[in-house]
Amino acid sequence: MIVATVAALLLGTSTVSAHAAGQAAPAQHGQHAVPTPPAGTVAFYRLWNPTTEHHLYTTSWAEVLRSIQDLGFKYEGSVGYVYPTKVPGTVELYRLRSGADHLYTASWEEMIEAIQHDGYKYEGVAAYVYPTKAAGTIELYRLWHPIAQDHFYTQVWSEVIESIQNNGYKYEGVAAYIFPA
Repeated sequence: MIVATVAALLLGTSTVSAHAAGQAAPAQHGQHAVPTPPAGTVAFYRLWNPTTEHHLYTTSWAEVLRSIQDLGFKYEGSVGYVYPTKVPGTVELYRLRSGADHLYTASWEEMIEAIQHDGYKYEGVAAYVYPTKAAGTIELYRLWHPIAQDHFYTQVWSEVIESIQNNGYKYEGVAAYIFPA
């Protein structure tokens, strides 16, 4: 409860407690009901730093709070649900960093290439995801901003279009398949 209260103060909302507890927020009036995520999954949170113009994604609520309080990030919600440990059919979603940019990839080969040739440092496994469409999953789209040097991930196609048309991002494809938020 204390974490939820602190989070609510930091985020300026009282709806954080559902996220902090790892539960899906209820659908609002007029919205379609979102299926309950499978047992064992956790939220994959999205943050944005308006100063550095970079995104951060994590399953750790403690990292969310630290990033908001200490690094100037703004909470943008959850892009969906992922597994914190390997389950049949899933693969590692590797987290790498170069400067302020975080790259998330489900490809071992891309991870090695990014480390050896693009200056990225390995930060660990962010989550476990599906490399191809599985029952109940949705696409997690990946975009790249060549000037800001920022990778952006979203499950919302209209956000992909908006980011390309108005914000200078380039579409890089589907990063992985996750469960809807």
